[in-house]
Amino acid sequence: MSTPYILDTNTFINLNKCGYAINEPANAWFWEYLIELAYENFIKVPESVCEELCKGSDGLSEWIKTNKKDFILHTSTVLSNEYGIVVNSYASFSPDGVMPETDLEYLGSHADSYVIAHAMKEGGEVVSSEQESNATRPKNVKIPCVCRKLAVPFKPFAVFIWEIASKRTLALAAKNNHQTISTIFFCASVLYSI
Repeated sequence: MSTPYILDTNTFINLNKCGYAINEPANAWFWEYLIELAYENFIKVPESVCEELCKGSDGLSEWIKTNKKDFILHTSTVLSNEYGIVVNSYASFSPDGVMPETDLEYLGSHADSYVIAHAMKEGGEVVSSEQESNATRPKNVKIPCVCRKLAVPFKPFAVFIWEIASKRTLALAAKNNHQTISTIFFCASVLYSI
């Protein structure tokens, strides 16, 4: 299996806003597809992302509350080592390399740093709609900048949508080929024994 995609909060928000509105019955298949991807370990979602999404009062919030058990990565599983590395990376963007206390509190209460830490721990790829910027204040630094600095694989939201479909198709084809080969060997062994 390929490395899992670790989804940021804005990935779900953009899916809901850009073509896959969760309240549209015609899109129900897509949200079921996400659950299937979670069962197959293609996607994972940090607890902090679920918490951010659950604060809403829309259909997306309700969907997350109902389904988070299927794909959640509990924050307690992020080793302090990974999280510390991520926080230090955010601090390194500051001209003096120091993280203001308010920025540290901000990072601790938002999902971005946890998304990257989980990707490090899981060997996964971060998926986010954030774009690189030239920010030097740690709390304003965007996910792709930190991923680049830490060599954590990053996928923009639009690339993820296309890439996940092809990866899953290949995985299913490989699984079916394995089953087909197993069936051929089984049939051959039955015929040989006759």
